[in-house]
Amino acid sequence: MEGGYVDDKWVQGGTNPEAYAIWHWYLIDVFVYFSHSLVALPPPCWIKTAHRHGVKVLGTFIAEWDEGRVICDRLLSTKESAHLYAERLAELADSLGFDGWLINIEVRLDIKQIPILKEFVSHLNENMHSLVPGSLVICWWALVAKSWGILQNYPKKLPFYTNFDQGRGYHFSIDGRKVSDDPCCNISCQGFQPFLEFADNPSPGIIQTLVDLTEASHSGGGNITFEGTLGDNAFFARRLFLGEIPLENLPIFCTYSVRSEGDSQLGLSLHFSSTRHESTTILLTSGDFNQFSGKFSKVIPTHRLERPGNSCGWVLQEGSIAPEKGDILTEIQAVCYRSKYESSEPRPARSSVKYFAELGHLTIRTSEKNLDFLPSSSWLVDGQFIKWVSGSRGSKTLSVKIVWKLKHGTSTAFSKYNIYVKKVTKHVEEVAEYLGTAYVEAFYVSDLVVPSETSSLKFIVQMCAADGTCQNLDDSPTFTVDAEGRA
Repeated sequence: MEGGYVDDKWVQGGTNPEAYAIWHWYLIDVFVYFSHSLVALPPPCWIKTAHRHGVKVLGTFIAEWDEGRVICDRLLSTKESAHLYAERLAELADSLGFDGWLINIEVRLDIKQIPILKEFVSHLNENMHSLVPGSLVICWWALVAKSWGILQNYPKKLPFYTNFDQGRGYHFSIDGRKVSDDPCCNISCQGFQPFLEFADNPSPGIIQTLVDLTEASHSGGGNITFEGTLGDNAFFARRLFLGEIPLENLPIFCTYSVRSEGDSQLGLSLHFSSTRHESTTILLTSGDFNQFSGKFSKVIPTHRLERPGNSCGWVLQEGSIAPEKGDILTEIQAVCYRSKYESSEPRPARSSVKYFAELGHLTIRTSEKNLDFLPSSSWLVDGQFIKWVSGSRGSKTLSVKIVWKLKHGTSTAFSKYNIYVKKVTKHVEEVAEYLGTAYVEAFYVSDLVVPSETSSLKFIVQMCAADGTCQNLDDSPTFTVDAEGRA
């Protein structure tokens, strides 16, 4: 994409909501990061989101033009030099967490160099498999003989959480509350992407389904929008995910957020296969769906959850299902329908009317209770490389690297961290300002504007679990920087 290393080069994301992104991961088996540099290392954001969807990531080693010929002459001068290049490439992949290499030799070689080239590829292949089991070293490109269909099935384990974020957008929300109106791009933040089928010129009466980046989101920067027309006694189902989740004899709890207009309703249909090769379809719904109960094996009503701070009209629904041991969750669908007419007066005949609903997030887990987060006293939070620069009218800017770790044990239970800052003025704290999201135990704050009346800055590190739940800000660990007399 434009030679590589554009918006994706920023580890903590950028500000371009139109940044290049991919969301059809279920059609991809291997993702190759390509640029016209000798060694193209995949940026961390692509590694993170591709691995989240089960897709392998390769870097590129490319020799092209006159410079590439000179490099190949050195690389292929001896067997020892070929081994040296191969070992360094394998070490790079291992250290940076990607899965192998595309070898792209686009220069004319002498016939005597071919045996050493084969030795280079063979040695690289052996080292990659030794350091990264399951890695790949690639077959020039061949023509695609036929389309290959769906190549990835997910989810594959619980808990499962997605907010449908594409890793770019015009705002950012956390738990139903908008925390930023700034445009952003960070592919690392991409949630599990739905298996949405593209409908070119959809027929009348078909509900269009898309990931919307403009409307207010529940979490992250996107949601799934369902819009079109739907009759009173009709319903419309759209595939979201094709999964392979083996289940135990334990209840599973499904939580999802919905916004809708008028009498538009949205439910979830979960498909299971059993050890007896029987198929079961269970509908979770907040409304009366009895008129369609014959279409499903079972209909389970959901109950509404109340969450403090939830805004923008999002409604949280939760329902539980009791599968049998050995059942496999194979598919998740969204089901669009209309609420039952609740009047003694006859309802006016309507063949088809406007339908609009949004799905903000989806969580499936085996525990009804949220994760018990560790108290803030369990963490060590520190600031490194603190730098102050004077600004106008007594203001200043701060750059600092915030780092954190548990005093005892590891933090593998947490999938990401939201970073906030509170500016304290004469012992009065402002509302926490969202700065960004980190996927490692470090976050860089660059040129943060600090007004002259600010006496200190309190940085907050909010822990987030794999099921999407986030620690209460008041209980999260902090780090305070004195702002008086600085710069």
